Amino acid sequence: MDKDFTRSMRFPPARCGDIIVAKLHGMTVAETTALFRRRFESLTEDQVRGRLVIITRDGIRLRLATPKA
Repeated sequence: MDKDFTRSMRFPPARCGDIIVAKLHGMTVAETTALFRRRFESLTEDQVRGRLVIITRDGIRLRLATPKA
């Protein structure tokens, strides 16, 4: 996983959206794959579009684009 993509200032969701980052630690490959697949399959295209999506053991976080002033 490349944590740089979670840096909103460097990769703002409004300009660099549709990025999915998996933060899944301390699990076997099989466990990681199964959990990622379950989380990923629960997302809709509209939820991902224009956002940074972070998949963790605890769930899914969606970072929206911040409105321009």
